[in-house]
Amino acid sequence: MKETVVEEKEAKISVVNAGKKLVKVGLIARTWGNVSCRISDTQFVITPSGRDYMSLTPEEIVTVAIEDLSYEGNIRPSSEKGVHAEVYKHKSDVNFVIHTHQENASVISTLGLESVKADVQYPLLGKKIICAAYGLPGTEFYDCLCGRGG
Repeated sequence: MKETVVEEKEAKISVVNAGKKLVKVGLIARTWGNVSCRISDTQFVITPSGRDYMSLTPEEIVTVAIEDLSYEGNIRPSSEKGVHAEVYKHKSDVNFVIHTHQENASVISTLGLESVKADVQYPLLGKKIICAAYGLPGTEFYDCLCGRGG
């Protein structure tokens, strides 16, 4: 049985809105980075590969299976879909993933910190932000998560 976390249409709208806001505040440049939202215990929606965030529509957001990364349709999901799926597999309390390549996060990832305190101005982030180890493009997510990447 598939437990619904959030309705698919609502999740796609949230992903589009988050992507546009990330571009506006300078956390995503061009088509780099990706955003996803868990919609059930077996699926999530994610930004498509190589699309401009500012012109993105909910219809272009791709639904992906957590277990095998399968999807339907002609729009390819982000090439980082596996990163998102691994988070959803291993962190059942996580329902939204934002993966950026912005400068501040890249610098922080080289410090080897497990987490950083979240600003109280952003209560949706919780009390802390989990940090991943730095990894070069193409590094397998699990290796980065375990500190073996990069």
